[in-house]
Amino acid sequence: MALAGCQSTPEESVIEQSLKQQLAEQIAHEQAAQKNAKATPDSLQDVPDSVTNLLGDVETTGERPSLFGPEKYDIEADGVGVKAFFTGLVADTPYSVAIHPDVSGEISLSLKQVSMEQVMELLGDLYGFDISRKSNVFRVLPAGMRTETLAVNYLLMKRDGSTQTSIISGGVSQADNNGNGNSNSNFNNFSGNSANSNNLGNQFGNNINGTSIS
Repeated sequence: MALAGCQSTPEESVIEQSLKQQLAEQIAHEQAAQKNAKATPDSLQDVPDSVTNLLGDVETTGERPSLFGPEKYDIEADGVGVKAFFTGLVADTPYSVAIHPDVSGEISLSLKQVSMEQVMELLGDLYGFDISRKSNVFRVLPAGMRTETLAVNYLLMKRDGSTQTSIISGGVSQADNNGNGNSNSNFNNFSGNSANSNNLGNQFGNNINGTSIS
C-alpha cells in the first residue's frame, strides 16, 4: 500500500509584496545613481566658452565678480570727440547721456574693468566737466561758474552776529583852538606890556629934560 500527497505553496501576504516592491525600487535607484556618478566627470568637460572665459578672468584678477554688482567695461579712446565719446559710451547700456552744447574737446582714455560711475568721475577730474547723475541719465556740463538755487532749512542753522561802534570826540580840536587862543592872548599881553614900557620910557625921558607931558 502506498501513500502519495502534495503540498500547495501559500500565497504571499500584502506586507511581503510591499516589502519586495520597495526593495526593488531601492535597488533600481542605487543603480541609477551609480550610472550618473560615472557619467559626471565626462559631462564636466563640456563647459561653455562663455563660462570658461569668465572663470579665466576671475583667476587672473583674483576677484570674484559680484552677481548684483555694477557692470564693468573696457574703454579705449584716442582723440575721440566729446559728443561721439559719450554717445558711444552709453550705447547698449541702460544709461543715457545729455550733453550741453558748449561741451567740446577730445578725449583719450585706456581703462579696463571700470564701472560707469568710475568713468564719469574720472572724466570730470581730468577734463573739468561737471557731470551729474539723476536716475540713469548723466548730464554733462562745461566747466565754469553757474548759478544754482539750493533749499536751506533755516531751522537747523545757528545765526551769530556782532556790532562794533567807534566814537571820535572833538576834544583834540578844542584843545588846539584853546592853545591858539592862549597864544593870541599872550601875544596881545606882550604887545600891551611893550606899549606900557614905551610910555614909561617916554615919561622918564621927558622928566629928565624937565618937560612933563600928560
